[in-house]
Amino acid sequence: MNDLSMTLAAHAARVEPQSNQGQEKSSEDGRNVGATSKVNNGEATNTNGAPWAVATATTQNPVTTNGDGQEEKGSEQTINGEDLQFSTYTEPARQALELMARYIRVFNLLTYASFTGSHRPLLTPQGMRRLVDRGIITEDERKVLSNVQVPVTQRHNVILLWMMRLFQDARRAGHIEGSDGFEQQFLEKCHVIRAQYGAIGDELAGRMPLAYAHIVQVLVDVILWMYPFMAFSTGMTPVLGVLGTGLLTMFYQGLFNLSKQFLDPYDNESYGKGEDPLCIDTLIAETNAGSVRWLNGLAEKPFAFEKIQNGDTLDYRLPLRGFTVEETDEREEVARIEREKKEEEEAERRRKEEEVQPVPAAAPILVIELDEGLEDIMNGEMEEDEECTTSMQDNMTMEEALEQMDECTEKVP
Repeated sequence: MNDLSMTLAAHAARVEPQSNQGQEKSSEDGRNVGATSKVNNGEATNTNGAPWAVATATTQNPVTTNGDGQEEKGSEQTINGEDLQFSTYTEPARQALELMARYIRVFNLLTYASFTGSHRPLLTPQGMRRLVDRGIITEDERKVLSNVQVPVTQRHNVILLWMMRLFQDARRAGHIEGSDGFEQQFLEKCHVIRAQYGAIGDELAGRMPLAYAHIVQVLVDVILWMYPFMAFSTGMTPVLGVLGTGLLTMFYQGLFNLSKQFLDPYDNESYGKGEDPLCIDTLIAETNAGSVRWLNGLAEKPFAFEKIQNGDTLDYRLPLRGFTVEETDEREEVARIEREKKEEEEAERRRKEEEVQPVPAAAPILVIELDEGLEDIMNGEMEEDEECTTSMQDNMTMEEALEQMDECTEKVP
């Protein structure tokens, strides 16, 4: 299964940081085999012109300045607005690899669930629904696995067929590159996997008869029980008799317990009484880690296909014995000078942009003409009613003052 992931990751379609807009990506030795991809007018399409439901790859031609101060046009490829510096998977290819990795994990889990009693509950309807809740399989996949006309303990065969069909569909769509030999190699690996997990069931079903295990148990017990009597009857000293009995019991019983674990390696029948069985969780965890190891290992590729095709690999050549200390210091100094120069150029560019930035126009002033009465009211200069003013007396009671205030309030316009 690690071989499957490794070969698929190596043959997945990629987006190269190319300099020529509209240049086609070849799938085999720089030639078109099957469906190829190209960048055309900002849209990634395959050879039949159908657009992929992927992140579009566009090219831009920014103007840069070389060391002589002259302007030269470069090329920069972007995906979803981000600069493409290294070769990466196309989005459909990445989705195909991630789906294949998940199917590998599901296949491994259901395989061990078919052979071990500790994981057998996963094959029940409740276990399948729990796999959906935990994000291991989808609801549609659960329905297909539940309705398929195969025994419950053979559902992992269905997952293997899904993996093979996924490879065929992805290759036909152009997301997986490679020749017919690669296809044959992939299918051969699938056949080897089927033979390997099929042998597990054969070993468990075709083991030694149970009667033979019982007779060996009786023989071992008889030998261990009779050894002390044999030791004393031959005139062996008590100390040697006791030590010999202990050593013989330890060796014979240890070998017999080990044979029981080989007879029932998954401890399905409790021959080993739960002691030192094969840890299925560890085996599943190792396969889960391997399902994405190769996918992530080739997520970015530092060398570009265009340079390999043109024989322009001088940037990738380094001294056989590496750089000396003096050369390393000199390179660091040159890199520091270039970095400072770029920072100064960036600061100068920002300063020029701020200088030429237009000043926003001032907002127009709204002038409102008010009549004299409204202006007096807004300024709080409204004349008080003379009657209200003269009627307020100092010797009025509280009730008379409140009544007078209500009358004056009603007269305010």
